[in-house]
Amino acid sequence: MRFIRIETALVFIALSAMIGIHTGSVISTSAYQHQTMMEQDKRAATDNALSPQEFRHMRIFARIFWGESGLRACVTGDRDKPRLAFGPAQYQKRTFNEFKEEAGLPWLEWKNPEHQIILTWWAIKNGKEHHWTVVKEVDF
Repeated sequence: MRFIRIETALVFIALSAMIGIHTGSVISTSAYQHQTMMEQDKRAATDNALSPQEFRHMRIFARIFWGESGLRACVTGDRDKPRLAFGPAQYQKRTFNEFKEEAGLPWLEWKNPEHQIILTWWAIKNGKEHHWTVVKEVDF
C-alpha cells in the first residue's frame, strides 16, 4: 500500500510541476519561449530542484494523461480498433498486462485508474514512453 501512495504522490508532483504549481509560484511560459525543449527542461528542472531527466519524465507523464484522456479516469478509446483502450492512460488490456508483468507488478488491474498511473510512471522511467501516440507526436 505504501508503494501506491508514493507513486500517486509522484503523479501529483509531476502534474503540479507541469502546470506550474510549485512552491507558490508559477512557471512563466514567456521565459521559455525562445529555448529548445532540452534547454527548457534544464531551466525548469533547476527552477523546481529536479534533474533534467526527472523533469523530462514529468513532462512526458503529464503529456500522456492530458493527451490521452484529458485527465478523465474512466474513458474508453480506440473504438475504431479491434481492442478498446481504457482509462486515464488509454491502455489496451494486452499492453497493460505485458507492462505489469515486465514491471513485476502482477497485482495491478487494467480498469483501476490508480494502477494505470503507477504503471505509466514505471513505463516512462523504463523508456517505454513512445508506446503512446501523444508522445510520438512531440519531440521529447
